[in-house]
Amino acid sequence: MTLNISRQATLFSLKNFLAGMLALYIALRSGLENPAWSVVTAYIVAQPHAGATVSKGVYRMCGTFAGACASVFMVPPLVQTPALLLLAIAAWLALCVFLQLVDRTARGYMFVLAGYTSCIIIFPILSHPEDVFEYASARFLEISLGIVCSTVVHAVVFPVSTTRIVRQRVDRALADAQALAVAALTAASAEPAPAPDRQKLAATFNELYDLLVHQRFEGPHAREEARAIRATLTQVERVLPLSLAVADRSAELVALGGLPAPVRAFMDEARDWFAAGEDPAAQLAAMEPLLARAAALRPVLDAPPGWREALLCNLLERIAELIRLKGAILRYRQAAASGFSRGFVSAAAGGSAWRPMERDLRGAAGAALAVAVTLLVGNALWIESGWTQGYSAAMMAGVYFSVYSATPNPAQMLKNKFVGVFLRLLLGALYVVLILPAISDFGAMVLAFAPALLASGLMMAMPRFSAMGFNFVVGVMSPSIVDRTFHTDFELYLNAGIATLTGIYFAMLMVSVTRFLWLDGLVRRTLAAGRRDIARMRYLSPREQLRWRGRMIHRIGLLVLRMAAAPGPQPAEALRDLMVGGALLELHQASRKADAASAAAMRELIGQVAAYYQTLERTPTAAPPPALRQAIDACLARIAATLPVDEPALLALTSLRRNLFPADHSVPAALPAPG
Repeated sequence: MTLNISRQATLFSLKNFLAGMLALYIALRSGLENPAWSVVTAYIVAQPHAGATVSKGVYRMCGTFAGACASVFMVPPLVQTPALLLLAIAAWLALCVFLQLVDRTARGYMFVLAGYTSCIIIFPILSHPEDVFEYASARFLEISLGIVCSTVVHAVVFPVSTTRIVRQRVDRALADAQALAVAALTAASAEPAPAPDRQKLAATFNELYDLLVHQRFEGPHAREEARAIRATLTQVERVLPLSLAVADRSAELVALGGLPAPVRAFMDEARDWFAAGEDPAAQLAAMEPLLARAAALRPVLDAPPGWREALLCNLLERIAELIRLKGAILRYRQAAASGFSRGFVSAAAGGSAWRPMERDLRGAAGAALAVAVTLLVGNALWIESGWTQGYSAAMMAGVYFSVYSATPNPAQMLKNKFVGVFLRLLLGALYVVLILPAISDFGAMVLAFAPALLASGLMMAMPRFSAMGFNFVVGVMSPSIVDRTFHTDFELYLNAGIATLTGIYFAMLMVSVTRFLWLDGLVRRTLAAGRRDIARMRYLSPREQLRWRGRMIHRIGLLVLRMAAAPGPQPAEALRDLMVGGALLELHQASRKADAASAAAMRELIGQVAAYYQTLERTPTAAPPPALRQAIDACLARIAATLPVDEPALLALTSLRRNLFPADHSVPAALPAPG
């Protein structure tokens, strides 16, 4: 296997080494108790781009401070009652894990860090609790030193801007969105265009929103740009359901006798416009004529329309919406090229100031309970065993359980960590036994650490080997190897390593035992949350619609990540629910402007759809009942027979029928059949 080591990876490793050695030098000169903590922290917060390094450093500093304060708050009043102290530590760790899983952004790191920092501070000083303030203060200072050194080095020495990375990834996501539109416009042709996976694109949007959190740390202009990008993405996300709708309607029309030649020609023209590589200004100039053609091709509804005409109206409206979305992409690219004026930021961000996310409160509470049980059981086993280093094993079980509780497959992550820690112990043993005993000054120590740390830094720059690279850093910079006096203690190092391995293995065991509390049913709860929204759906303002749509797409992205551990059709089901919800929103809006009789029929239909989605909460595999299709057809017949035809209601009902019954290609009985 050949490793392609890029210039960026090499530079990243060199900057990490510089930051780590700077932190080590200052820590040693300052007489800090555990200089290794500063070095390891410099590597922990290091990220390939400056904004992420700053944000992770800020969150780590805040989390460490909160954990240190909690430690000082808990130990003095509870030190005489060890059982209550252990309960308090477990409750604090559980609370922090709960907040991490509820937040689901980069900020979540701050919460979980606050929890396990208290474990790292309290457990080693249980035999001398009077030192808790000094120990907590020392850890905060040492962690802060590592953060400052890493932040300064990565921000000053050949900094890599987060903004540049964000723009590159946004451009790729927007290109994928355009490719989806192109594929939808050619879906009915003999050779449809290849398209990105819709569900994976939803996961990409989730990753971009997380990345935007880091961009805000690069200054006021970057924060304004992040707001503009976020608002643009909330619009472009609509390409996921719209592209599927265009493909479905065009295929259904082909099955009913074929697309009219003018419509097919228009779709080809729209496809070419989407795929064109012209400058944004030229494409924006061509957008209005395209929208005018879409409007001109819409059937004139001066007589009761048939099912074919209803589908044709729906198809052309969805294509027009896709064209408007491409306009949002083009305006974003114009703004990016000209530096994001305040006017663009204000106009774009006016649509959505933030993006709601799926918050699995039940799962977060289950994970919190599981980590508390793990810590308490681990401590009970330590006390019962009488093992001197047992406290470290119990502590590490709680630490690693909490760290990986937010991952889609924590058991696999812990297994990988176990292997990584075992290998790092072998590397650390080499330094303890052969290398460090011969070192007598700081310069020689830097040279001795350079090969392992530089190689580890290169591994950290490669996503596939990042976790292993960091494991090696911790192995070399273990507190039992590096301290103020440069002496090595192999027995202490070995005992600490065995305790860490024991803690990781115990955490792995407890994840398997407690997974029913939060992992089992995770996919079901995510789907149920979306269906619950639809069952309770009411009229929403345009801004509320953006937020609901963003939450649904966030759920789809989460399901894509969880599908790696348990493959299944869930993301596609969530996408279909998103489309049904969109049709219901249109129907709600149409009912507010319809005549009394039609509005009553639409509200009754909405109630029947809600009842079906309530059934799905109890029976997730339940198919839509035939009575629901008959109710949609009856409502369609009422709208089609009332002149002038209520076009928004017709569009909503057509979408609802196709989204709920995609495999049903029959013509509604009360509508004229295609000629």
